[in-house]
Order: sequence, then C-alpha cells, then structure tokens
Amino acid sequence: IDGYTQAGAKANTQENGTNAKLMIEIDGTDAGAAASGLFVQASDVTIRGLVINRFEGAQIYVNSVDRAVIEGNFLGPDHTGRVFLDNVGGISTLTGIVLSAADNCRIGDATLAARNLISGNGQNGIRMRSRAENNVILGNLIGVSADGGDLGNVGTGIVAGGKSTIGGTGPLEGNVIAYNRIGVSVGLSGNTIRGNSIFENDEIGLDLAGGALKIGQQVNKTDPGDADTGSTG
Repeated sequence: IDGYTQAGAKANTQENGTNAKLMIEIDGTDAGAAASGLFVQASDVTIRGLVINRFEGAQIYVNSVDRAVIEGNFLGPDHTGRVFLDNVGGISTLTGIVLSAADNCRIGDATLAARNLISGNGQNGIRMRSRAENNVILGNLIGVSADGGDLGNVGTGIVAGGKSTIGGTGPLEGNVIAYNRIGVSVGLSGNTIRGNSIFENDEIGLDLAGGALKIGQQVNKTDPGDADTGSTG
C-alpha cells in the first residue's frame, strides 16, 4: 500500500523532523468504536506514505503475521503532522501501531524517507504485545511534531512486550521519543534499546519491568528533571 504513488506526494528528506508531504489521509471519524484504520492479517505487507488518524482502535493493527513493513507514514496527527486530533469532535485517536503476535516486522528504517511520525495518539505510539517478537523500530519520530515540537502521545511512546530492537548505533537508526507520558516501557526481557533520543517525557524515559527499575539517565539521552539514575546498553 504505497501512498507515495499519489501525485504530489514526497518522502521526507530532512534530518530534523520531517518534511514529508502525504496526499492520502484515512480518517476514522465515522468508523465506529474500537475500529482500526488498517488491519493487517497477511504476511509481507508494506504500508507507506499514508496519513491515518481518528480511529478508536489502532491506526495500523498487525495481527498474527510476519514481516510487515510500516514506513514513511503519519499515524495519529493531521496531514501536516502538527495538529493533535485526540477527542476533537468526541472522536479519540488511541494507538498508532499495534503488533499482536506479529514477528519480524519493521517500523521505520535507517533512511530519511522511511521515518514514521507517530504522535498525538490518545494512548500509545507503538504497542508490541507479549507475542510480538524480533521486530525492529528504527529512525521514527514518536511524540514529536513534524517540526520537532511537542505532539506527545498521551500514554507511552513505545510499549515493548516482546524480544525486539528499538533504535541502534548506526546513522539514522535511533528514534526520537519525546513528550509522551512515558518514553519506553519494557515488560519482558530480551529487548535491545540503544542509540535513541529519549527526553521531555512527563514521568520517565525508560521504565523497565513495569516500574521495578526506572532509568532516567541513559545512553539514550537524559530525561531532564528525572532523579532516577542508571544506564542501559
């Protein structure tokens, strides 16, 4: 599913924020309670270049499949990537992406064009359930607007329930995760989190084991004002 084939669409080319111009918007205002924008139930599906918002379920829900690729989308905000739509007109946009029993999927990539903007959702930016493993989340903007400002998800930027990789040490591999309630919440062992910029989240940057260990000062940048200390590789 390639929104960049639409006339006038262009992928992001800038390193800070995103200047992507997306011409196809899927609006869930009339979709009904708990509906998701795209519900993926086939393996090897790629979704790029779309604006998806106002769905009360997930903007993209990936269920029981392998190797889904989600890149270059705006998931949660309006088509400019700057306007928070949650509860506008009584419609609540909840979660950007849900991976449920979905393995070997990729969200974003280490290229400017693949950067997703996942912001302004009423719950979480990305939620990987416990049976979602070996997924990779690279180079995304999670909780920030297209121009780098505050467009936080009301809940957590990334909920990591499976054995997956968030960020990396190579160029453009790290995610920007900011202005959410919690940056990243990890409930299970086996996740790798590195090279991200995690800052200005309301409560904590990195929450391990449901609050058993909270890390504010990280290899992934410091959450200002957070008194907790520690490090992560």
